[in-house]
Amino acid sequence: MGTAMRLLLVEDSVRLQELLGDALNRAGYGLDSVGTVAELMNAAASIRYDLIIVDLGLPDGDGLDAIRMLRKTGLTAPF
Repeated sequence: MGTAMRLLLVEDSVRLQELLGDALNRAGYGLDSVGTVAELMNAAASIRYDLIIVDLGLPDGDGLDAIRMLRKTGLTAPF
């Protein structure tokens, strides 16, 4: 049996993190959750994710800008 896909959820709403996290965990995905652009950058720098789900309005920056910055570093995971 293969290894579960590892996902990163970037969402500042704790309630949405819980709802989405529960559904993704039940579907068999490995999931990490963070709530800020800074946490996204740290997580993406240290762990290889198969998919990153990004809220566009985060408390410390714009999700699209964060995606652009990560692409410039060579990150190829789908968003």
